[in-house]
Amino acid sequence: MPKARLRCLQDRRRKNGTTCRCNGIEGIGESASTHDGSFPEQSNGYAQSALTYDIEGWGGEYFTVNEKGNLTIRPLGEHGPEYEGVEIIDLLESVHDMKMPLVLRFPEILLHRLRELQNCFDAAIERYEYQGSYQAVFPIKCNHDNGLLQDLMAGGKVNHVGLEVGSRPELLIAISMSALASKQSVVICNGYKDETYIETAFQAAQLGMNVIIVLEHPEEAIHVVEVSSKYDRMPDLGVRARLNAKHNGHWGSTSGEKSKFGLGPVEILSVVKQLKEKDLLSHLALLHFHIGSQIPSISLIKEAMREASHIYSELYRLGAPMGYIDVGGGLAIDYDGQSTNFGSAINYNMQNYANDVVASLQDICLQRFIPPPRILSESGRALASHHSILVFDVRGPKSKTDLTHTFGKLDLSDESIPSHFLLKNFEAVYEAVEPNNMQESLNDARQFVGEARSLFKLGVMSLEERAYAESLYDACCEAVHNLVAQDASKNPQDFVSALSGEMSVWYHANLSIFRSAPDAWAIQQIFPVMPMQRLHEPPVVSAALADLTCDSDGKIDNFAGGGRSLPLHLPHPDSKYILGLFLGGVYQEVMGSNHNMFGTTNVAHITTAPEGFRIKRLVRGQSIGEVLRTCQHHPEDMRSAFATMVEEAVASGRLSPLQGTEVLRHLSSSLDSYTYLQP
Repeated sequence: MPKARLRCLQDRRRKNGTTCRCNGIEGIGESASTHDGSFPEQSNGYAQSALTYDIEGWGGEYFTVNEKGNLTIRPLGEHGPEYEGVEIIDLLESVHDMKMPLVLRFPEILLHRLRELQNCFDAAIERYEYQGSYQAVFPIKCNHDNGLLQDLMAGGKVNHVGLEVGSRPELLIAISMSALASKQSVVICNGYKDETYIETAFQAAQLGMNVIIVLEHPEEAIHVVEVSSKYDRMPDLGVRARLNAKHNGHWGSTSGEKSKFGLGPVEILSVVKQLKEKDLLSHLALLHFHIGSQIPSISLIKEAMREASHIYSELYRLGAPMGYIDVGGGLAIDYDGQSTNFGSAINYNMQNYANDVVASLQDICLQRFIPPPRILSESGRALASHHSILVFDVRGPKSKTDLTHTFGKLDLSDESIPSHFLLKNFEAVYEAVEPNNMQESLNDARQFVGEARSLFKLGVMSLEERAYAESLYDACCEAVHNLVAQDASKNPQDFVSALSGEMSVWYHANLSIFRSAPDAWAIQQIFPVMPMQRLHEPPVVSAALADLTCDSDGKIDNFAGGGRSLPLHLPHPDSKYILGLFLGGVYQEVMGSNHNMFGTTNVAHITTAPEGFRIKRLVRGQSIGEVLRTCQHHPEDMRSAFATMVEEAVASGRLSPLQGTEVLRHLSSSLDSYTYLQP
């Protein structure tokens, strides 16, 4: 920038009569540390926090903020018992020996949502005078946790909840859970099947289980014919249809005529022919379809149901007795509370979904004089996403006041020195920030900090001066940010969004994204994230989250509403600042990896009680040794190696015997410790 332009900035400050806010570096630090950011304090701060984090949008009736500013949970919903909701902070204190990161499971939420889904279908059945019934089926792949599945089968017995499996190992889980299940529960066997998988399903049927083998490939019908000759009891069969209906969301690739799943019209007819020739058509009882997970629009569900209903009626016409229709998964949840049919949001609710499924079937049954089938759905995401919270502590940045103590006040009196001249005029930009020049000031600040970085790379600016330029840039952004916060509606949205991004800082989270929220990395899935406490205070920092891994993708910087940062508080030095990640109750844990050798997390299963809550079970996360063993690094061999190294160090005099004992103790005990940061 020309010197004349730079001088004008100083002149503008003098003409405006602006009192200097800089006073060297310390002044900037003091000013910055008192800013409230874009969230001015409200008289009812806890209510404002509920709006800031859009709790009602994604959390529904399960989460709220109390007057103390703590997040509370109501596992039984808003119509549950009258006693006050449970504070997450109280739960953490009760399981203080279970270090963070920690997954809190609330199986009552899962059961509450199961009842809600059942009630929605019951209401739709009554509304449309449908003569069939509804039964929920939980896909085991959504969450394999043993305790959770036990709670589901026992608590959902009254609703005859069943299980869906996609592999032989999952089928073995379902068999082991059968003692907890209702006699009317079904096990849906999906996935590609070899003869061994099919034989295991036949054996489950011999045990009295209601098993339905869903044929996904014509070859599977051949295996069924071969295995059937060995057994007295034949399980029911189903076919999985590949519908033409397709959605454009992330999981839309599993729908449409090119889907990886299911049989097309020609293949369905081929299977029917094979079964008829072997006198097995009388066992074809189910039509299954799945057009993809997290379907954002109700219109896509309507389209799929119309097509599937006609396929069902045609199978009945061809001589199959039928009796079931499995509408698969797809019932979505609202991850960002926007109530649209884009991204992570949805434009319908659970009752809308049930109405359209039942209405479509009722229409075809009346038209074709077909007995109404029992409706099954595999709505794992809608049932289980809300039931778990991943809680973790974060390390935030130092305040600017602390930063200034690092290098003190600079002498910029000699403006013949290029760096001094630039910094003096940078100060002028900061001093002149006002409502009518916010964009100009921000543009100038960007240019000056860029020039400062260039001067440093050329060797004509010291590290202290470079740090001062960075502090000035932060101070300019914060001054503009505070002016915008007074009435953001008066400023263009792109300006507000860009400013928020420039103001953001990194908070370091005590977790691994690849272990606990892999979809945030793999498909940029939005998960609601918010503090567990201090919600009566206005947040003052815009932050993104960096995890513990040495990987540039180990971060969360995509938040509800399309924001690239999250409003947070500055952590107190004498207490932990705790955040929660929500709606991660499906897929995340089982799909997580041990990247950088971070293992599974601690888990606490919580139920409510009149006195507040009860800890039902605790499950320890993996130790370092257990994680290393998965990669064939055996702890016993490593301990032997440690002992040999210590013996050699003591023998050579590098360590005293006492020091050697301490080193060996530390290394050996590390193998038994948690993989995450210690308190």
